[in-house]
Amino acid sequence: MNSKNLRNFASMLLISMMVLATAACKKDKDDDDKCVPPALATQIVDNWQATVAIVTYPVTFTQNGELTGDLAAAIKTFPGLQGIDEVIKYEVKSDTRIDLIASMGGQPLPAIPLLVSERECDKMRLSADIGGSVYQIVITKQQ
Repeated sequence: MNSKNLRNFASMLLISMMVLATAACKKDKDDDDKCVPPALATQIVDNWQATVAIVTYPVTFTQNGELTGDLAAAIKTFPGLQGIDEVIKYEVKSDTRIDLIASMGGQPLPAIPLLVSERECDKMRLSADIGGSVYQIVITKQQ
């Protein structure tokens, strides 16, 4: 190989390595941009928009374990829950389960489990089995 061919080969090799390095860095950067949700107990404390069927309600899961907003009022429309007291609390049992804790006339009711079927950083899919009917709830973080 003469020196001109050797230089061309070295240049092509260098360019190929730079292209591969750039592609690898781009892929790594895309992976870094993906959000990994924190533990559910941390993530849930925020303001959300909850959609049940086709109706959307504002809801807040507070730091002190209370559920506030219009979703709490919507829960009162579920069978057997029409007379629940105003304060509805919640407990995160795991990264896939949140228990709603309510009372009626001051007497505690059995916990209502909300099962988390899908969880992203700004959206969750929940389901609740109330009186044999399964309700799907999608919550999305308020912007």
